[in-house]
Amino acid sequence: MSLLNQLYGAIPGFQGEFTTQEAEVTWGKTDVNDSFLRSVIIDGTSRDSGNTPDTILRAGLLMEADGTSKKWSPWVEATGKLSGVLVFAIDTQLDTGAGVADADRFIGAILVGGQWRHDQLIIELNSGVPGVLTAEARTQIKAIPVWLDDEPFVA
Repeated sequence: MSLLNQLYGAIPGFQGEFTTQEAEVTWGKTDVNDSFLRSVIIDGTSRDSGNTPDTILRAGLLMEADGTSKKWSPWVEATGKLSGVLVFAIDTQLDTGAGVADADRFIGAILVGGQWRHDQLIIELNSGVPGVLTAEARTQIKAIPVWLDDEPFVA
């Protein structure tokens, strides 16, 4: 049960079913990318405006960590510091029985380095379309130990 809770953020039966398109955000050896996988708390008020419903954060969404609360939310290019990428889709709302409410989620599905596929990365407020990376996004990605698949490897 702990693995399910760690990867997907909720115990079965406490939320409505949702479907998502699988996204392969990494390339290369899986053991290299697994070493960069971190467990974090996703802010329950996070939204993915390029998705319907916007409460479901898509895999490949670039994320940032709040310095004060330590919660993660979609990266805001103009003001934020890019910190990682979401590996699995996650719903930020839970059905509490008394209605649907925002809920922080603890998950083990944030990559903070490794080998990322550029065509699967999403900037939430840019276009919401995978693979559209701005110069600022590429600059901040290079500041993390990340290798994009469309850039030459330089030792």
